[in-house]
Amino acid sequence: MSQEEINAGSIPEDAKESVEASKDTVTVTREQLIQMQETIKLLSQQFQKEIVHPVQPVAAAQAVITADSNAAKPEVAKEVVLEEVSTASLFQQNPWRIGAKVRVSEKYPQIQGGVNWKGRVGTITKLLKDPSGVKMVEVAFGDVQVPFMRPHPTKPGVTQKGYRIQKAVQTFDDSCLEPVYE
Repeated sequence: MSQEEINAGSIPEDAKESVEASKDTVTVTREQLIQMQETIKLLSQQFQKEIVHPVQPVAAAQAVITADSNAAKPEVAKEVVLEEVSTASLFQQNPWRIGAKVRVSEKYPQIQGGVNWKGRVGTITKLLKDPSGVKMVEVAFGDVQVPFMRPHPTKPGVTQKGYRIQKAVQTFDDSCLEPVYE
């Protein structure tokens, strides 16, 4: 037995075909080899960029630039809860809350010589509780004609009467007010 027969006897049949096929030689010029290497290098860079290490985009609103660094850092979103309202009662809100609009009812007694508050619409600024248990509500109004009487600055014995237009704040008990729904 020759050396080839021993070698061939130990190689399986399908491997023999591949050995014979690998005997075909391919010649490549130096320029083609350099070009293939560059192509492989570019493809491997693209593979690294797109598949292995995909870029994590930073949302524009989350990029924070500080004086000492230009690096973009993710910022935690800030939430400010102004008021918690249950969805069921969103349209049946308590009329006695700060910022709600109220109208002075006809029950409010008219004071002679003072401001006529009946029918005026204002905004609640404070909710107070009287020691007697009555709920007191402080209401801010827009332009109100507030009457005044004062001694004349130059004529002795003469009294000036008039009014000035100003923003007014008045306290009422809740029985004198009606909620205004808009």
